[in-house]
Amino acid sequence: MVLPTTLKAASLKARVVAKRLAVLFACGLLSACAYLGAGAEKPEVYLTGLRPLGSSGFEARFMVGLKIVNMDSRALNVSGMSYRLKLNGHSVASGVSAGVGKIPGYSEKRVEVEASTNLLTSFRVLADILKNPAQPYAYELETKLRKPWWPTSITVVESGDISLGE
Repeated sequence: MVLPTTLKAASLKARVVAKRLAVLFACGLLSACAYLGAGAEKPEVYLTGLRPLGSSGFEARFMVGLKIVNMDSRALNVSGMSYRLKLNGHSVASGVSAGVGKIPGYSEKRVEVEASTNLLTSFRVLADILKNPAQPYAYELETKLRKPWWPTSITVVESGDISLGE
């Protein structure tokens, strides 16, 4: 009868040790994640140009110039990105790009990426512009940068006003 009691005690002790190891592992993982992102400066993304490429059907394509500024001392490796340009709250162009590459610390990289717009959804914005061409319009460029080893993307938003008329 002594044997089953010893087995129960050993089993209970093993479960307690396993729980403690799991908690220590989780704490270590959280610490590592915090360390890897600690003190990292968020990059900045600026719209530098927009050039029409042509259209087919109800889709128009544009070449979008972007400047990505790495504000951190560590290199920023961008494996992919998505971007959306809004004008007065309406999405007017969007796209994705793979393999932007490495941006050294405290430097910038200019990239050109393709974006498309659905002409039917852009008619509202165009009508607003034609009604008031001299009025400044609010724009927002939302860019999501993806690192190859990081599970979430870095979201960068640039916004301001732009005058499309004279």
